[in-house]
Amino acid sequence: MAIFAPKIGAGDSDDDGYLLSFVYDAVKLKTDVVMLDAKNLDDEIACLELQHHVPYSFHGHFTKELFLTD
Repeated sequence: MAIFAPKIGAGDSDDDGYLLSFVYDAVKLKTDVVMLDAKNLDDEIACLELQHHVPYSFHGHFTKELFLTD
């Protein structure tokens, strides 16, 4: 499952943004966070290699709101 995050200043196009997804590597026993261009899924923008796995039950969503705590 992927999460869609619109680009800053995105136009009216439904695919003007990014797809973020967790990819589990069973060999390394770790999870990667992969960021793709939503208009071109072959275009990997970034891959963040986490030092642990993320449980399958983890979920979230994108919001334009900024939440800061002290």
